[in-house]
Formats: sequence, structure tokens, C-alpha cells
Amino acid sequence: MKQKSNNPDDVVRTYYREIYRFCLSKLVSREDAQDITQDVFLTFCRKAPIDTDDVRRWLYATALNKIRNETQKQKRRAQTQIDNADDYPAGGNWEYEITETDWIGDERIEEKKQEILAKLTAEERTLFFEIYDRRRKHAEIAKDYGVSEQALNMRVFRLRQKITRMIETAFCLLVLMRTFR
Repeated sequence: MKQKSNNPDDVVRTYYREIYRFCLSKLVSREDAQDITQDVFLTFCRKAPIDTDDVRRWLYATALNKIRNETQKQKRRAQTQIDNADDYPAGGNWEYEITETDWIGDERIEEKKQEILAKLTAEERTLFFEIYDRRRKHAEIAKDYGVSEQALNMRVFRLRQKITRMIETAFCLLVLMRTFR
């Protein structure tokens, strides 16, 4: 489908969601997908030639290039963190690097886990316990729920996303609290 108008407002209105979904499918983080999507459209507004015949193709190509660049940056950052790990004790004993104020005891972790589980629906909690505590196979659980394994996998995927968001939120609040002490 070719875009008839290269007016930036029309292009954004027509393709923004599509390009965002594409970016989200290639990246782990919603924030990264949002940033790259915005960057694609900013680049379009600044650099796209007026006579671009296939705007959609141009947007996808630009998004893919930006995703590749972001992925490379993340790999370099991860490698730098691994390289910096050489500064720590050789025996793998990190205990001395953690100050008492940084330490989170097992009770605190269990307390946070219970807080997160309390925010789940009864069905989500049951599914969580079936998979993570009882370690049952997806096929068995799907049969018990009367759904296909693929449908169960989607439920598990959504549950993981929900729990991950809650953990990230809790972590951000923890960091903010420590920052403003």
C-alpha cells in the first residue's frame, strides 16, 4: 500500500502504530520500542525525501536500521559490564562488595513476592503456582484448563509480562527511595 501524501502528520497518523508494533516485536523493552518509533518518525520529518514513493517501506527500513543500532549498543554495554567484573574478587565471593544497606534478605524477597502475587487475579495465581511451584508441564495444565497449549502459552506469556512490569515498578521505587534518602 503506497502512501499518497508524504505530509508528516498523515504519515504519523497512518503508520505510527504499525511501526511501533514492529519495533516492539524486535525489542525486549516497550520503552526502547517507543524511543525507536519516535526516532523513526523524527528522522522521517528531517530526512525523508519529498518524492519518497513508498513511505511504508522507507519507515520499516529505517526502523530496522535503528533497531540493529540499538541492539549493538546494548551488546556493547553488556560486554563492558562483563569486562568490569574483573575488578571483583577472583574467588567469586561478592559478599564483601555488598554493603549492609544494599543487602535484601530472603524475608524481604519473599515479602515482595507475596505483594506481587496478591495483585494477581485468582486464576493468574493458580497458573503461577502450577508452573513455578509445582513445575507442571504446559500440556498438562492446558488439558486441565480445557484450552489449547498455544492458548495456555499465551496466558503464561501475559502473566510473565505482568509480573515483570510489577517487579520493574517495585525496583524503580526502591531505587528512587534510596536516591532521595
